[in-house]
Amino acid sequence: MIPQYFLRIISLALICTIVPIFGQSPGGVTPAAWYKADASGTLFSDAGVTGSANNSTVYQWNDAQGNGFNLLQATAGLRPTFSNSTTLANFNPTVTFQSKWMEFQPGAGVNIIDRTNGTLFTAGYLNTLTQGGIFGFDSTMDYPGLHTSNNGLNNLLFFTGGPGYQGVTTNSFQSNFYFTAGVNWQNGAGTNASYAASTVSLNGSRTDYSGSQLQNAVLDVNARDIRVGGDTNYGSINGQVNEMLIFENRLTADEMDRVESYLAIKYGTTYAQGTRDYKNSSSAVVWSASGNTGYNNNIAGIARDATGLNQKQSWSTNSGKQVLISTTGLANTNAANATSLNNGQYLIWGDNGLKQSLAVPISGITGVNYRFESIWKAQNTGSVGTVRIAWPSGLTNLRLIQSADVVINNTDTITDMSVNTQTVNGVIYNYADVTLANGQYFTFAAYMQTPGGVALPAVWLRANDGTNTTTTGSNVTSWVNYGLSGGTAVQAYTGSPVFQNAIHNFNPSVTDITLSTHDGLVLADVFPDFSHRDLSTFVLQSQANLAQQLTMVSFGNNVVPGSSLDVPWFASQSATESYFFWQDNYQATPNYPNSLARYSNIPTINSYYLPKWISGTHTTTLSMNGATSTASGGVNANRGIGNNLFIHEDGGTNNSSGGNISEVISFDRVLTDTEKLQVNSYLGIKYGITLTNALGTLPTDYLNRSAAVVWNSTTNTGYNSNIVGIAREDDGALNQKQSKSVNDGQKLIIGAGNSLADTNALNTNSLTNGQFLIVGDNGLKQGLSVALANPAAPGGATSYRFASIWKVQNTSSVGTVTVA
Repeated sequence: MIPQYFLRIISLALICTIVPIFGQSPGGVTPAAWYKADASGTLFSDAGVTGSANNSTVYQWNDAQGNGFNLLQATAGLRPTFSNSTTLANFNPTVTFQSKWMEFQPGAGVNIIDRTNGTLFTAGYLNTLTQGGIFGFDSTMDYPGLHTSNNGLNNLLFFTGGPGYQGVTTNSFQSNFYFTAGVNWQNGAGTNASYAASTVSLNGSRTDYSGSQLQNAVLDVNARDIRVGGDTNYGSINGQVNEMLIFENRLTADEMDRVESYLAIKYGTTYAQGTRDYKNSSSAVVWSASGNTGYNNNIAGIARDATGLNQKQSWSTNSGKQVLISTTGLANTNAANATSLNNGQYLIWGDNGLKQSLAVPISGITGVNYRFESIWKAQNTGSVGTVRIAWPSGLTNLRLIQSADVVINNTDTITDMSVNTQTVNGVIYNYADVTLANGQYFTFAAYMQTPGGVALPAVWLRANDGTNTTTTGSNVTSWVNYGLSGGTAVQAYTGSPVFQNAIHNFNPSVTDITLSTHDGLVLADVFPDFSHRDLSTFVLQSQANLAQQLTMVSFGNNVVPGSSLDVPWFASQSATESYFFWQDNYQATPNYPNSLARYSNIPTINSYYLPKWISGTHTTTLSMNGATSTASGGVNANRGIGNNLFIHEDGGTNNSSGGNISEVISFDRVLTDTEKLQVNSYLGIKYGITLTNALGTLPTDYLNRSAAVVWNSTTNTGYNSNIVGIAREDDGALNQKQSKSVNDGQKLIIGAGNSLADTNALNTNSLTNGQFLIVGDNGLKQGLSVALANPAAPGGATSYRFASIWKVQNTSSVGTVTVA
């Protein structure tokens, strides 16, 4: 006989293990079974005793409704992985499947639903797009179930057990893709009693079937089991399945709206590409698609609905950087956020689809000069009060601008975000605690330096600023990107380049000294995705051996060297050629015009200008110090521009790298000829380079950041050789205090003030912002060779001067300088 107190202990243990969530229903719609990774006490690393810890495998996943429909995986090697901190989906826990699956096998007479009608929903993420089963009945997930299709279109496939692939969505899965996927069905509601009616939905984009496309769902008694993560036909998905819902009935359109709104808000997906209203559990609209026309991109929200939603912090899980908004308890996870909302409160926001980066000049706000092109609009339901708006740190003087209308200017409400920082999951954010009124617009502004005044580079790496070390010979393992995409270039593979001082005109370089294929850096997520776009890239580089092909930079479709495409790759080929290679598209090594050449250890401005491919034959312009050549060929529609940048490295790791790189600048737009000259002028002055026109036959002007001429090649005709200058432009990060032409044999040094130093950084003299002093010579011998008559000299001795004569153009009254 079992003692009574043992029975009480056992009963208590069972109650604590199940932890049902009675009374809750997603969107106010009651499910027959509900599995969710954030449901306390429902995931176990064993048979229902030990809760799954972060990065542990899942043996048992209980139905959160407490009905006992518990998913199991007894084979250790087939168990998925739970995470509540390492891998998150909009700050919520995840369950990752890769060649893994779980299943509930019902006993005799047990049915989750009868399957004559019903509805399935799931939310997850694909790491890599593969054909696989997501969630469905039977080990095949065919009776019925949801799959990624194998029809070449990568749609969501709803399979009922009949032939064909008719139950598909019009939109598609892709790699690195957050999704909500669902379907409802009713047997016998099609053309006749043999066919089902159904609505299939991927991220809210729905396709309806009501004819003879779908046979009725097969009701085989041996297909009552429910399975997640992988099926026996297609195999497993490679990604997460974080929440699954089974409903007894075919949900109405309104019920689907409510369930999909719940999932979209919780997991940060944009519902129906912004074309449908978001609804709460009472069917009230909490985000109006029509009322927020023009701001239906990257929709996200925080909300509390007593029926099962308590999202306290959120961002859009679409690609690229996204604004993060939270209650004031912002934390690493939604569960750890201790500041809640009240029941019925919803704050949802969306943006205008434009760049979420500094792109629009703005005046009248102290300390800033650009604002984001992206503008967000908020819909506030239930009077949500103070929230925390956060953006990744790295922008100077970051400000939040709130406006009652779409006109953003200095009369709006301005809040300084730069004074507040918080680290979330290892990332430092600037933030402001404010209230977003219903219908209010907001955006960000900051101070942005731009090379030559050209707005706005996605990449701007400069060796004189942002490296982890400034010690000659030390390894550079990180290099801060001052371009719009932000981030830091880090070690790509097994080795790393080194820092070298005073390599190019008293400025440093990041140098690959081993000429290996594995000593480069990689800058991730330069662009939101791997697709066709404009690309204008500049690299300031030198190398000792011009006969050796050396990689400068390469854009890749992932960050792993050896497995990334080179899209495109840019390298030196010889003294008279650059090498442009766009994988699976075209490649070329055109000669520089007018017999121009590069020389050993002398830096050059190497660039290419690639307009976005639309159709037909494509042409890229290559440039060296302003002189241009072209490369042309056909283009594969699937081979766009990589979204990650390798420096001193290529994606395939099959080409040598090496040499000295002082600067990398890249724009995702076509530059005008004036803008190209502005960037070249900035680099030319900073690194002592003499520019030429596109044909390589004539000198060219030098421009400041306002496109004003600071060296006039026409006015200075006859003195356009070995051009060198000192200059300061604060908005352009140009502060060259001493300079020397990098051309061979040049010895003249010009410096601000009355002293020089070993490096530009060590020179303690200064110029005033906007000052330029540029010098060019007549190209003659820089040595004593021209006789000067000097009758007064003792014995009538002859004096000599240099054949070379220099001419000066002084902008904004540069004062005392050192000439050496």
